[in-house]
Amino acid sequence: MKECQLCFSINTDILEICSNCGYNFEKEEIGDKDKLRALLGELSKKWIEEIKLKRNINEIQITKYGSSSTNPDAEGWSERKTARLLGEKHSLTSPDIRLAEALDKFPELLKCKNKTNAKRMLNEIKKAGTYKGDRPTFRLEKDLQKYLNSNWEETPFHEEWKLQKRGVLKEGQYNTGEIGELDLLGKHRKEQRWLIIELKRGQSSDETVGQILRYMGWVKENLAGENGKVQGLIISETADDRMRYALVCVPDISLKLYHFENGKPMFKDAQVAYVESIMKKLSPQQRKELIRRLED
Repeated sequence: MKECQLCFSINTDILEICSNCGYNFEKEEIGDKDKLRALLGELSKKWIEEIKLKRNINEIQITKYGSSSTNPDAEGWSERKTARLLGEKHSLTSPDIRLAEALDKFPELLKCKNKTNAKRMLNEIKKAGTYKGDRPTFRLEKDLQKYLNSNWEETPFHEEWKLQKRGVLKEGQYNTGEIGELDLLGKHRKEQRWLIIELKRGQSSDETVGQILRYMGWVKENLAGENGKVQGLIISETADDRMRYALVCVPDISLKLYHFENGKPMFKDAQVAYVESIMKKLSPQQRKELIRRLED
């Protein structure tokens, strides 16, 4: 069983190429562009999945070949090459990729009925001056994964958890051999507890929760044993209501959101961040009234 990092489908058979999107697992690149174009055609009425797939395609190809913007020999990858790969005009592909990137920063865009409405809302956000397109972030999920793997001792998770290296693949992934690759795996420094860390980028909330539950089940059976405890941790830049509701009844999975302060990523509990976001929307008088009621 192998999960495709491009379309996130699960391939139950051992195949060289993803049966859903044509991604070549061995070469880590697009292996069948006709299959990929066919998938995009099927997603034409599911605009969120469509633009996320385009973004994933562009990012995976840049990871493989490098960015042409920094390569004077034009050997790298660009959005124009992504457009040609998909058989589209650059004027169509590039705005879709920008919109997909904005979804991570502004979850309210997910409520739009179609791509046109989402682009209109994004333009309104830009005009309002609340859009920070150049703010620090991890452009790729692999960048966040690499950072955590290389700077674990500087994170708030280090004191309690030790990263597990056995069976580790590149960028710190832990290979289960059966159900795919865990982004990161930690073991408690004093107790018989394990921590599965899932980085959310490009997947839907349902896919993320379902995936981390599979990994938790595998670790329970293969590593933790009868007396061991398994916990899950999802790390994301943003979280929508679907993610919060999905985790309400799963107490063993926590959600952390990251943001940058002075160029360094900081991690905050999602519930705390959610309350803070609500407080910011209240007027000073409303905040005082809320605090008064809570103190009564």
